[in-house]
Amino acid sequence: FPTHEEGFGLVAAEAMAMGKPVVAQPIDVMQEVLGGFPDCKLISAEDTEGWKKCLSEIDDQNHEAIRAQVIETYCWQKIADQYEVIYAEVLEK
Repeated sequence: FPTHEEGFGLVAAEAMAMGKPVVAQPIDVMQEVLGGFPDCKLISAEDTEGWKKCLSEIDDQNHEAIRAQVIETYCWQKIADQYEVIYAEVLEK
């Protein structure tokens, strides 16, 4: 989706969790959320030929691999563990 502003990329993460490939604008948050997912593409909204090519190749992607990878990356347990580490670091200071 060609968004110019996005807080976290929740829509992209939810789409990937459902096994859907994502094509998005290369804004900072999308680069962060989609950067580790080679089947998800970042293409400028102005690059109509890039979008056309990318959208025509979507059926060739391994949608289950996308789903498994995003669930592993953004599962609540992993997020909670990361917060716990941050809180422990803050409390030590």
